[in-house]
Amino acid sequence: MQKRNDQAWRGEVEEIYKNYSIYHQGNGLEQVIFQNGPGLFKNRSFQIISKLKEYGFLSNTGKLLDIGCGNGGFLKSFQELFPNWVNSGYEIDEKYKENVLSIPNVVNFYSSDLSIIKEKFDVITLIHVLEHLSDPWDYLNKVKDLLLPDGILLIEVPNFRENPFDLIIADHIVHYSLDTFNLIVNKLGGEIVYQSENIVHREITICVSFSNLLKEKSKSEKVPPEVKNLNLVITNEYIYNLEKFANTIVAESKTGVSLGIFGTSIAATWVLSVLGGESISYFVDEDINRIGRRIFDIPILSPENVSADSILVLPFKKEIASSIFHRLFLNKKINYLSPEF
Repeated sequence: MQKRNDQAWRGEVEEIYKNYSIYHQGNGLEQVIFQNGPGLFKNRSFQIISKLKEYGFLSNTGKLLDIGCGNGGFLKSFQELFPNWVNSGYEIDEKYKENVLSIPNVVNFYSSDLSIIKEKFDVITLIHVLEHLSDPWDYLNKVKDLLLPDGILLIEVPNFRENPFDLIIADHIVHYSLDTFNLIVNKLGGEIVYQSENIVHREITICVSFSNLLKEKSKSEKVPPEVKNLNLVITNEYIYNLEKFANTIVAESKTGVSLGIFGTSIAATWVLSVLGGESISYFVDEDINRIGRRIFDIPILSPENVSADSILVLPFKKEIASSIFHRLFLNKKINYLSPEF
């Protein structure tokens, strides 16, 4: 599923990145993800790399290139778990060059165009990159040429079928499911050797090998009608329910009850925008790097500090919202709102 790449979209994205600061809510630290059990958190990169290590996809030594490395969050976690690897980072600009090169085992920082990179790598990572690109196939075609013959391409993207709020993220132009990834990889002549929708909840993780490149490109260069139709049905259903959810939030905001939002992600800020930046008393987050900070000058509280008799907006699919509420707020006199999808 893809948004329209027109002048209006490009202008909006340009405005977003004028003052963009990575992981701003966490003071530059990568977001954490919840694991089973109270208080058990790991950052997203550490979780991904740990699973790949557990499954034996990576040897003890090698060369890695992290495309879209940002301020080096993935590279930091990777060198902790694979201290004998030689690593490099790539970004579109040099804003975080010094940060990245200060990470142990990072020997190169590349920017500008991929064509400046002359060496080849055992592993190339694209963590939350492809959803920003209007032509992912063309980009991946260039990336695969930077892999060694037995190299692995690691890709992580939001799973829009499991995370409807991905549709409202302005700078995400392509929204992925495993069906569309299989098509793209097949067209590139590669093979998905590992795939998961569970390493990080609501995200897709795949590892791609090109060691047995097909002699001819797949003839299946278009999305099959059944996949295209299913994605369209799901998208329309999500948009309808997002609009319905927005109307419910607005109605509740007029009751005078204290209203809070769980999370500080883009879904949470969307809820705030629905209310025109008003009527929200606080955000709630479990991430200790975010608790005590402010977002849009609204305080971020821990779950323990949420006052009774308030209404909490949980911008997640209903089964996830229910799980969060029962884990953290069941014994409090708190009501919550969540979408119907």
